Amino acid sequence: MDEAEEPSLLPPAAQRQWALEELERLISKTGFSQLVVPPLIEPTEVFFPDRWGGGEQSVARLARRLLHYAGIDDHAVAIEIVEDAPPLADRAHAGAWFAASEPGVCRFGVTSAALREPTELVGALARAVAEAFRGLRGLVRRDTELEARLVDLTAVYLGFGVLTADAAVRHQGRGAGGMQTQRRVTRLGLLGPQLTCFALGVVMQLRDRPGEAKSVHDHLRPNERAFIRAARDWLTRQDPPIRQRLQIPDPATWAPPPSLDDFVGLAELEEGEDEPFEERRDIDRGVVGKNRGQMVFCVERSMARRFGYVGLFGTMMLGGVMARSSQGLEIDMAMISAVGVGLGTVGLLAGRLVRERRCSDPQCGALLPAGAEVCPRCEGTIAGTISDPKERLAAAERLAASQPTAENDAASKPAAGQDAASKSA
Repeated sequence: MDEAEEPSLLPPAAQRQWALEELERLISKTGFSQLVVPPLIEPTEVFFPDRWGGGEQSVARLARRLLHYAGIDDHAVAIEIVEDAPPLADRAHAGAWFAASEPGVCRFGVTSAALREPTELVGALARAVAEAFRGLRGLVRRDTELEARLVDLTAVYLGFGVLTADAAVRHQGRGAGGMQTQRRVTRLGLLGPQLTCFALGVVMQLRDRPGEAKSVHDHLRPNERAFIRAARDWLTRQDPPIRQRLQIPDPATWAPPPSLDDFVGLAELEEGEDEPFEERRDIDRGVVGKNRGQMVFCVERSMARRFGYVGLFGTMMLGGVMARSSQGLEIDMAMISAVGVGLGTVGLLAGRLVRERRCSDPQCGALLPAGAEVCPRCEGTIAGTISDPKERLAAAERLAASQPTAENDAASKPAAGQDAASKSA
């Protein structure tokens, strides 16, 4: 590859230099064996054989396995699943994070939304384990942004590069009926896919194992595969060679790689243990309970228009069908039109006597019984009545403006001494 082609597939020279220097520093502090001896972790059942129940115990099993792969077997796992969290696209950890370490325990947080995206969850939890590794090994830097980038690099060092490279940036679209209705972009960490793949290419070049490149590429997207190929091609042209640059000894002195069965080891990590019932937390419950503790409005409207439409157009449609299907029977469309107008008028009058009440949330719209204080579907607190869902934002603003703050209340009330003085005067 010509130097002119490098910027399109390779990170800038300064970023490459930074990655190599930090890998060298990491190797000097934690050794080179983790980098070159164990297999690279792939998102398959071979490496993740544990059962998945969609709840806290399943996340704990996944975290324990990743800790095992990182060489951390002396810590228990505590998991907290957070329901009300920002969307995945708004969180650098993409749904899972390392919360804290206590004596003998690593605590991780996971969003309930992440449980519904297993591929993203594995990558995010792998990065969280890399963060735990740095904390337990005393590697944490004070600069928050720098530390976040080093966590990404450490994940590659630990063998999680295939998991995190694929999750670094993901563009997803969801739709129905052949049309895309929702597009979502998720990001994991701060290193970015290009530099993450460069670091993964360094690891693969150091190991240079037959068949490993094909196995890794099978789990990556075309851009990521191209980044890795460009990185390895660049590395082959470096002098001194990358092993010498990172002070990696001759491969003949390395420990033999473990068999896959021995490495995976905890194939039935939890089988035989008497666990409590696992509540599924990976189910999208839709709008049920989504507005609990929040404000909604009752949209109250007359049914006159709807009843009128049904009377008029229902009669016209029925008359048209009868006219087309009649055999020798003449149907006067003028009469049908007159009947339709008459029934439409009756519908308008009758509909004025009937009121419909619905929740103002467009995603809910549940029918509300008269006098309801809480929506039975989204569980929002009914704060008032409006005539159209489009009025809900303006109504909320008016309601907020009409409620005085505590400071205004205090300012409007005279102090006790002032009140007594005014009375005595």
